[in-house]
Amino acid sequence: MTVKLTHLALYMDEYFGYAPKLDLREIHFPTLQSLEFGNYVFSHDGSLTGSFIILRLQNLSLDGCPILFEALCYHPLDSKGYPQFMKAPPPIARGSPNKKMYKHACGWFQVFKRSRTELGALRMVHFGRSN
Repeated sequence: MTVKLTHLALYMDEYFGYAPKLDLREIHFPTLQSLEFGNYVFSHDGSLTGSFIILRLQNLSLDGCPILFEALCYHPLDSKGYPQFMKAPPPIARGSPNKKMYKHACGWFQVFKRSRTELGALRMVHFGRSN
């Protein structure tokens, strides 16, 4: 049986995406037309305009979804830059030279600029913060 997902909504009370990790860049939804995120933190290039959102997406709703600019991590990072909370020892002391700074150079301006060509069917965008 083939499932043709046309609408996907992912919401959480707390921020998620970077920590806890939810990397959707390698997931493909070829029939997706509507996508809603609530408190999802975008942290890597391609998280929004990458392969998991295709040109047929018509509606996009981002409710309280920041782009992570930088984060000071006291846990080791995996090969893609995500903290390894479950595989790591307790957090490193604040004064330790082993802490890692995660930096991401993309902001909403760049995402919206790229989306003009990468999200060609997009007709409606909701962007903001609600209760």
